[in-house]
Amino acid sequence: MKTVHDYGIYFWDLDGTMVDASPGIFETLILTLEKYGIAEPSMEELRKCIGPQIGFSLKRFGVPEAQLMEAVDYFRSYYWDNCKDKDSLYPGVVEALEKMKANGKRLFVATGKPMKYAPKVLEKHGIAHYFEDVIGPSADRTTAGKSDLIIELVERHQLDPSDCLMIGDRLYDIYGAKDAGMDGCGIRHGFSEDGELEAAGARFVYDDLSVFYKG
Repeated sequence: MKTVHDYGIYFWDLDGTMVDASPGIFETLILTLEKYGIAEPSMEELRKCIGPQIGFSLKRFGVPEAQLMEAVDYFRSYYWDNCKDKDSLYPGVVEALEKMKANGKRLFVATGKPMKYAPKVLEKHGIAHYFEDVIGPSADRTTAGKSDLIIELVERHQLDPSDCLMIGDRLYDIYGAKDAGMDGCGIRHGFSEDGELEAAGARFVYDDLSVFYKG
């Protein structure tokens, strides 16, 4: 039976999996919604915004379609100008990446964070050198799905999906992996609801990243 260690290629999600960016995301989202006259959501609703493209979340909260691109631009600009230093690495990230590289694994990042910012976040936290490539939505793709991003990265590098494992904290990561023909591994230390990762069809589910560097 295949274990979590038996893949040659690993795709990593960023926010909620490697980086906890929630303090800045929540602050920016509340201010963005306020700008459009929308009341502050509950913490439960805010937590659901870690994972999907911010355009999806803003639209779900009631930002009009005609103003969606403007709202996304405001969110991204405010976050980067005021909140980019409010994130932190989850415990075990560096240890997991070190162990994987030592074992000859190929590592990639597939994230909903825009390409304008994702590589900078990896550089800031000192982990960019572990990854061969990074993919995220371009500035004009406000609602690009995780499936599209993963598939594009697979095709770009002519990878075998059966040898790939997607590691993420939300159902979007697991669905994206399945759409690309690969297995998914859910990490509960992020923002998934109880049972979300299992229901989405994750082949493996763990509470944290220790499985990747212990034993």
